[in-house]
Amino acid sequence: MALNKPYLNGGFENSSRTLGFEKGFDEKDLESGVFVNPPNSLNNPLISGKQWTVEVKLPLEKLVENTENGRFPVFKLPVKNKDVWGVNLSRVQYNVTVKSSQEKPFKSVYCKVPDSQNNWVYSPTGLVNIHLPERWGKLVFEGKPTDLPFDFTKTKQAKAQQAQQAQQAQQAQETQETLRAVAMNLYYAEKWYFKKYNMYTFNAFLLEDFLPYKPLLREKNCVDSVKISLQEQGQKFYADLRIGHVKVRVSDDRKLTVLPVL
Repeated sequence: MALNKPYLNGGFENSSRTLGFEKGFDEKDLESGVFVNPPNSLNNPLISGKQWTVEVKLPLEKLVENTENGRFPVFKLPVKNKDVWGVNLSRVQYNVTVKSSQEKPFKSVYCKVPDSQNNWVYSPTGLVNIHLPERWGKLVFEGKPTDLPFDFTKTKQAKAQQAQQAQQAQQAQETQETLRAVAMNLYYAEKWYFKKYNMYTFNAFLLEDFLPYKPLLREKNCVDSVKISLQEQGQKFYADLRIGHVKVRVSDDRKLTVLPVL
């Protein structure tokens, strides 16, 4: 399925479950492989399983579908060396009981215990909620050897220039990550402010007591500028934060976008 925004922010589920197989978003080209040891232990309480492995091949074309954001695409294909995507994986695990069964192929079956789910995740979010993209892990794409900073087939001058470009790209990425963290800190503060006053504020200083992580906005020189704009009599907001030539925007629907500094 695909969400236009997290459920907490009124997100709509686009899936074959909600819109039907022909219209709904679905990974129709998905490839997967499953290994269970021993094979006959799958769903069979009478034989103890030792291990299982699942491999999934995800088509990038489907992952970037519907990620356009006005003039600025969020994700582009083909991916480049050192591109960074947010990513998380989740598996819902239930406690089970064993009951006898008259149906084939097994005489006993597993039955799910209601309200016993545990969530196995790649990157813990701190809550029983996978739909918090600002808390996901990072997927860093690595290029071919000729794309990496130290290609020994090039001249000394070219290698120095390539190394400098790689360092600048790394600094820009670190700056972007700092801005993302500060922007989401501000987002949560605005939400708490709204809960108390039933409106958002354009004054960042009024958010000080609502910040989940206070040093991120109070720290001197953390960001070069913060500008909060209100809409619909304070019922909506968006905030632009900038460090040097890197700028991000976060809005009341949790959407965070990296924007060029014009």
